[in-house]
Amino acid sequence: MNEQLEAALAGLKDDTKKSITEQVEAVQTKFDTKITEATKDKASTEQLESLKKEYDSSLLNMGTEIGKLKNVANTESPMTFKQGIIKSIKENEKQLLEMTNNSSASVRLKAAANITTANFGTGVVRGFRETEISSLSYAKLFVFDLINVMHGGAGSNPLSWVNRVPKEGTATFQTESDTKSLLDFTYTKGEASADYIAATTITTKQALSNMPMLMNDIENELMINLKTNLDYQILRAGTGTAPFPNSMWNYAKTFSAGSLAGTIPNANMFDVLRVAIGQIRKGEAGILSGGYMPNAIFISEDKFTSMDLQKTSQYAYQFPNFATPDGTIIKGVKVYGTKFLGDDEFLVADTTKYLFNIVEELSIDMNYINDQFIKNQITIRAELMGAGRVKLHETFAFVKGTFNAAQNVINKP
Repeated sequence: MNEQLEAALAGLKDDTKKSITEQVEAVQTKFDTKITEATKDKASTEQLESLKKEYDSSLLNMGTEIGKLKNVANTESPMTFKQGIIKSIKENEKQLLEMTNNSSASVRLKAAANITTANFGTGVVRGFRETEISSLSYAKLFVFDLINVMHGGAGSNPLSWVNRVPKEGTATFQTESDTKSLLDFTYTKGEASADYIAATTITTKQALSNMPMLMNDIENELMINLKTNLDYQILRAGTGTAPFPNSMWNYAKTFSAGSLAGTIPNANMFDVLRVAIGQIRKGEAGILSGGYMPNAIFISEDKFTSMDLQKTSQYAYQFPNFATPDGTIIKGVKVYGTKFLGDDEFLVADTTKYLFNIVEELSIDMNYINDQFIKNQITIRAELMGAGRVKLHETFAFVKGTFNAAQNVINKP
């Protein structure tokens, strides 16, 4: 065996030495086989000498590698944290003794500072980032679920209809040869012109590129804002004067107690709403006039809350027998709390008698305005075109008023 190889094996552990010796013997066996075969083939002296040199070179290389292995094994391994502390204590033994004697001293174990959040540079993303953008909570949309909607489309503006107004006369029983009673009507035209309700937002194309979700968020905000404002106009705010549609509130008849005026002891808000329901069911004055079946009561959110807080004179919670225990249905009519009405206002209605005609469906458009092209800006617009109407006699299907005034009217002195 090569002398350098034998020297390298010295000092290694027995199990390691055995493993390496087996590898050396395998190499030796390999070359013995080669020499035997070369001898059978009557190889020349030069060929045999070449095989011997190849064998010696292999053993020399193996000895070099084993020497490196031994050097690595003898290298001191890194200190553990515990060993580092022990070493630091030994090195600072003098300072520690001074601390014991003088009650104060300085011992420095590590020069580097603690890593805190201040070590994170500006813009470094830490933790989990939600992708959704928080949105303003708009009023709940419900008006379009209650009214009639017609998608008239192009050519349906203005929306017109014919009102038949009884003028005079009625059917009567008559004796033989009497002139039959005359009944005539007046026909009038009703008309509602459509206008646009719209909202726009201006942004830069770079912002849209940097935040892919921005376009979707802008579109949603524009549409929700538009639909919510349209609900508000149809229910309460619309005046019927261009460009605003006529609202149910504007069409509604004023609260009237009729023969119930001054007859209800300790009248409260439930009594007011029950009388308003009765007013709609009666409809127009006259024995032969029919009424309507209301399907919705609209009051403010605070008034809606106060329904749960009604008490008797003995301060017991009170629910009338014509209302559900939670106060959300009165005589079969559902109550809706909304911020569209004032705290003292109420509106009772058969909402199916209100028709909204959509001439142009809700759309989202983008375009350049003025010098936006050279500024790399863009305007995003959401818009809808339509008109609302209630026919002349169907205005009796809507009753509005204020609780304070109505309670004074029906309250028994």
